[in-house]
Amino acid sequence: MQPDQSAPAIIHYLMNRTRKYQRGLGASKGILKRTHLVAHPNLHMTQRAESAVRTGRISLSELRGKIQFWERVLKGRITLRTTEERDLRQIWGWVNEPILRATTQTEPIALQTYVGNWHRWLADADTYPYSIDLKIGELLGFMLIKRIGGRFAWSSSPHPKGVSRYAWLEFIVIRPDSRHQGYGTEAVKLATALAFEQLGVDAFLLQVDLDNEHAFQCFENSGLRYIDVESFAEVESEVDENLYDMGILREDWERANSPYTELTQAYISASCIR
Repeated sequence: MQPDQSAPAIIHYLMNRTRKYQRGLGASKGILKRTHLVAHPNLHMTQRAESAVRTGRISLSELRGKIQFWERVLKGRITLRTTEERDLRQIWGWVNEPILRATTQTEPIALQTYVGNWHRWLADADTYPYSIDLKIGELLGFMLIKRIGGRFAWSSSPHPKGVSRYAWLEFIVIRPDSRHQGYGTEAVKLATALAFEQLGVDAFLLQVDLDNEHAFQCFENSGLRYIDVESFAEVESEVDENLYDMGILREDWERANSPYTELTQAYISASCIR
């Protein structure tokens, strides 16, 4: 059997083992946390839990390294496709996580309402709901992109320039067991390539909360940069001081991201563009 033929099955196996170790690590951390709540903790149990945490972290690191190797064998880790109804319950569960809702400062949403939103997104020619899949076929995350017309001054450029149409990344979520592993960065890179190559926009933009350090890192690693908040004066009627504006112009992306120009068609499924 050729390595590339066995790679999906190997990655699937390794990801299942990763989830198992993550659950075990969480249980061991829970035991350690409870020892701080009692006056006389069981020393033997505490030592076992500490050892399990160390072993679990090492095992997770090794497993993630193996997953990354086989993902390279597959020549890419993820694909984007138009979100389907079969994806909605999983995505709905992720976007309703209390931690995520606190980060985005939004209220939980009912499943029926979310399904209704999905129908409206599909009916709007300028709204693009994308499911993020691992190349082995597992649902990894979700992003919502809107194509918007209008003009604004890119005031952080040496010479401000007008942009007639831009793509706005309204939302992105990666499933909990796959966060902080670079998938968000790769998804944003693919979304940027899609926006410039297939949506016909002049800029790719988003806003990020000041306190969301992981999101900052993700977007910076994706090639986006900070822009002056006043750049959006003609687009946003109100300025939220807790948000930073980030983005990239088409010409800057073309200079900096030529590898993704070649990879876009391979990573984005034909169902992406309606």
